[in-house]
Amino acid sequence: DPNGQWLLMAHEEAHSEKAYTTVIEGEIKEIVVDRTFIVNGTRFIIDFKTTLPNEKQSLDQFLKEERNKYLNQLTAYAKILANYSSHPIKLGLYYPLIPFFDSWEFADVCKI
Repeated sequence: DPNGQWLLMAHEEAHSEKAYTTVIEGEIKEIVVDRTFIVNGTRFIIDFKTTLPNEKQSLDQFLKEERNKYLNQLTAYAKILANYSSHPIKLGLYYPLIPFFDSWEFADVCKI
């Protein structure tokens, strides 16, 4: 699908399964980001998911629940990566089995 191809193509500062280490509340923490890159001055942080909606869920309901489920994880990633550069950040979940790419702006400018 075109979104999946775009996510995996060569971009500025593109990394897959990239580990980052930082100190949070006095503890060393390491995260591994599925995919990150920069396009037109914006840092993208992407998490790949293979889950599918169940037979009782609409696609919209499924995507809303998934975003809520992974929002804290992706927000933590964004806060950590914000310490590495000053680029605006977009977060995203990509579902290759649907296929669907859900993305949104990370507006929290707080750094940890």
